Amino acid sequence: MIHSAISILLLVISTILLVASKPNISWSSSNDHQRLPSFPPEPPFELKSILPPITFAQLTSIHQDQSLTVQQKIMKIDEILNALPEDILQRLPLPPVFRLLPQEIQEMIKIVRTAKNLTMQEKWLQMTILIESLPQEQRIILQQTMPHFPLTLSSESKDILPNETWNNLVGIYQNINLDKAVTYLKL
Repeated sequence: MIHSAISILLLVISTILLVASKPNISWSSSNDHQRLPSFPPEPPFELKSILPPITFAQLTSIHQDQSLTVQQKIMKIDEILNALPEDILQRLPLPPVFRLLPQEIQEMIKIVRTAKNLTMQEKWLQMTILIESLPQEQRIILQQTMPHFPLTLSSESKDILPNETWNNLVGIYQNINLDKAVTYLKL
């Protein structure tokens, strides 16, 4: 149960980081405290020239479906992408934040992303392990390109998450020895 909740949270945070790497998303908020962005209303435009039109339309429909949770959207998108032929999967670009890493690291991330035998949670876990294994200077590249999210926990999260998960998150947020990239990865 706790492992599942952490996996789901990892998926959500990772998706938000992917969304945050898109420059056309506004981060301004009408109220006094910053909020994390919602799921983007459409897939990245660069996918339109790579994916079959029907697939891009399916992804757009999922992105715009307000009845789905972020986790459900991610799972449906992964299911559609896993059904694509290998040649199309290989042409899908990495999120911009990963494009600054050395080519061999990009290739390893791409292998994990396109592995049809892994669940979405397993993919994110493998990518997290890969990123945590990078030398400090390469993790700094990721840190410098990641968005500047406020490092605060919302009270709504405390009501939703199990106590042990909440306490683990608080511990990560309060650990001043972690740089921003490592903090995001641990979340």
